[in-house]
Amino acid sequence: MQMKSRRLLSALLAVMMACGLLAAMPLTASASDAGQLSDQIIGFDPGPGSNGTLFATVSGNTVTVTGTVIGATKPLSLNINAGVTVHWSADYSGSVDEDNTATVMPSHALIRLSGTGAFVVVGGSIVNNGRSSAVFCGTPTLSVQVDGGLVSAANRCAISCHDSAVTVTGGTVRGARTLPTVAAFAISAHTVTVDGGMVEATGACYGIYIYDGGAVTVSGREMFVRQAEGQSRLWSEEALNGILPHRAGT
Repeated sequence: MQMKSRRLLSALLAVMMACGLLAAMPLTASASDAGQLSDQIIGFDPGPGSNGTLFATVSGNTVTVTGTVIGATKPLSLNINAGVTVHWSADYSGSVDEDNTATVMPSHALIRLSGTGAFVVVGGSIVNNGRSSAVFCGTPTLSVQVDGGLVSAANRCAISCHDSAVTVTGGTVRGARTLPTVAAFAISAHTVTVDGGMVEATGACYGIYIYDGGAVTVSGREMFVRQAEGQSRLWSEEALNGILPHRAGT
């Protein structure tokens, strides 16, 4: 019985780690200001086999990212300083898989975020076709917002933020699952606010996962969740009770 319990616990931990459902250590040693982030993004190598380039411009404390990269095989890690906002308008796609040998979470996501600033997707796309998330934020003080564009993951969470808040006001956040042994959500976070845009879960994927003590608020008329069976439905706050939120322990 004890051996069976240990096996069940190990399996549960593996599923939680796959989508970043465990607390994470900071991804880099210190946060970067706008100029440092711009230099980092311009000089970033997306990995062997990739094509394209990212560009970054700075205006005050705002960094705007543009450009196109396809076939990325390396994650882009951004540690955003307090008061700094990254506006993402680039098209960045590739295949980044989870790293089961890593000792510090998270080791897997196409874009890994930390710090105390803000990351806002205003256009373009972030698409991970591999077995990890599209966007992971590893600190509770980071703000993540989708105002436009597309954030998509083929086999994990599109956006995975353990203790952070995620806001969707436009664009599309799409989670999917084609592999039977992984857990996948469109968004997993402590607090989720949807006021426009589309949150889409396809395949054997869930829409939104809310951690204990968190909350989800959905308003407006533009937010859809496509369920595993392929059905689509326009959600309102009245439709959320026990359907859209997937809370830890339930």
